[in-house]
Amino acid sequence: MKTEVLVVLIPTQPARVAPLLTGGMVADHCSHSLCFVLAWLCIAVALRIIIIIMIIIMMMIKSWIYQNRLCCNFAKKFAEASLAVPNRSLTEINQIILESPHCMH
Repeated sequence: MKTEVLVVLIPTQPARVAPLLTGGMVADHCSHSLCFVLAWLCIAVALRIIIIIMIIIMMMIKSWIYQNRLCCNFAKKFAEASLAVPNRSLTEINQIILESPHCMH
């Protein structure tokens, strides 16, 4: 494991203080430890957000499929009940199923 030593710059060395203040030497000091940790934290947060979004999408799809199934079951039972009426043909019953809202076929 690599350890880093923080060097405190003395103001009497303006040639070394100026690049540090402008960010020139900051990248050298933080490239291995601090930035690495911050990058992993950002990745972890992004992954959590992606997982939460995926769970929400899956729940919406599951709810949509469940509603579809209920609707189609209702339409089929309605059509089966309509078979008791002697005037209706099978094509009319199929038309009732196809015209029911939110049903997938």
